[in-house]
Amino acid sequence: MNTSFLKTSKHFSETGKTYIETAEPSNVIVNGAVECPDRIIRKVKRIAIEGDTDFSIPAAIHYKGKAVAGFITGGNCDNPEYRFIPYKYRKNGGIFHKNID
Repeated sequence: MNTSFLKTSKHFSETGKTYIETAEPSNVIVNGAVECPDRIIRKVKRIAIEGDTDFSIPAAIHYKGKAVAGFITGGNCDNPEYRFIPYKYRKNGGIFHKNID
């Protein structure tokens, strides 16, 4: 989605390290920087325009040259950072656990 002509605004987490970016006039989600399971903050490569629930937004990141599908959650009192959670059942879903353990 080309959002260069839209007015965008970043919504930072409570700590200011991570964010999601929305575009006017409908406040659709267009971008983000999230904390991954290895605690490194990465830019989102693909993100859904709207979340599928109130607390998760389907997204994908690139890690070691591979696309990893999952969802973004957080940005609230209980979970102050926007975090990326990979879908374990999808291709490359366990890539973080192979490199952390």
